[in-house]
Amino acid sequence: MSPKKNIRSLDVSEFVDQKILLSSTVELCTFDDQHIDHLVTSQVLPDIGVVRPLDLKAKVNLSSEKKVCFLFYCFSIGFTYPFRPLVEEFFVVTKLAYSQIMPLLWRMLYAFHNFNSTHSLDITVAEIASVNELRNHGTCRFTLRIRPNHYPLLSKTKHDEKDWQTRLFFVRRDSIPNGRSLPLQWTQNGISYLDTTRSLKNVVTTISNYIILSMQLWTFRF
Repeated sequence: MSPKKNIRSLDVSEFVDQKILLSSTVELCTFDDQHIDHLVTSQVLPDIGVVRPLDLKAKVNLSSEKKVCFLFYCFSIGFTYPFRPLVEEFFVVTKLAYSQIMPLLWRMLYAFHNFNSTHSLDITVAEIASVNELRNHGTCRFTLRIRPNHYPLLSKTKHDEKDWQTRLFFVRRDSIPNGRSLPLQWTQNGISYLDTTRSLKNVVTTISNYIILSMQLWTFRF
């Protein structure tokens, strides 16, 4: 059964601009009614109230106690919400908001999750942190890069994406699991959290010899 559609306009008075994204002409929302209809019928989210920005000047880094921002990209590659345990662990450890994650990092998390579920592995955030470090791209958006003198756990992860940062929508916190506990603001020091996790467990880096892969992504097309 398709989830109930509950599309509302965005009341910008509820939001606080964190002033991280300073450009007024870049990254304006492009996720319109047609996209939201597709999102609802695809059932990648629970039966929730999806809120669409009426003011297209709304930015991805707006902060609200009542609503949380999602980027459609993670759902376009196969994720559903609530996210799987490994993904939730990553966000708990790093304290990052969902909307701070760049496409490469989403793809890597998706691959690690698939390996855990299809090959009975138990890749943890500590293991990921032993080989990778968070990289801030200057606007408090994060991705992963390989630590010096380490082999990558994943290969062939590069993939150009367009307009991923403008395909955003807001959801009522009280209408999704754990919504009230999700970060209110973007975290600017996620790197320190992942470095702390790295020290929790020493991992033999030769694991990369066994889990080098070429990723296959499933994408919703509009």
